[in-house]
Amino acid sequence: GVKSVSRGIENRYSLSLSERIDLYIERLDPSVGEFRNRMTSDNHVLTLTRPNSWHSVWLFWSSEWQFNVWYVNFQSPIRRVQHGIRLHDYALDIVVRPDLSWSWKDLDEFEELVARGFFTVEQESSIRAEADRVVKIIEVGDPPFCEGWENWRPNERWPVPRLPSDWLVAD
Repeated sequence: GVKSVSRGIENRYSLSLSERIDLYIERLDPSVGEFRNRMTSDNHVLTLTRPNSWHSVWLFWSSEWQFNVWYVNFQSPIRRVQHGIRLHDYALDIVVRPDLSWSWKDLDEFEELVARGFFTVEQESSIRAEADRVVKIIEVGDPPFCEGWENWRPNERWPVPRLPSDWLVAD
């Protein structure tokens, strides 16, 4: 498996919607919770994030490199910090199957955040506009959904990255 940094509970869907949103809001405070090293699944994952983009596109394969699904994560543009990158996840996602049929993921969480006034009217409008834009891209099969990323493989000579000794520092 691959090591990753995780903050949160193992299965947030075991919580009610209200509890999940409380946890989401609570986790925005960097003093709450803890980072921990954990093993991920044996799936392969590639994340495509363009500079200044309000979403990222994730590709998931099985351990045998069978392509499973695209995943669109709506988020703030990534920002580099000393120990990595920082972004704000907007809770709204799209799952795109290999045939490019798609469905919303966590729409209930996004709608609950909107109902609680978590986003400004401008933020909500911008997130929804970005989601509408991405849906159109999926439906017509425009990049990155037409560029053959499903066939991507890492160069076998690339070394496996190692976490730095001070990886717990969240700056």
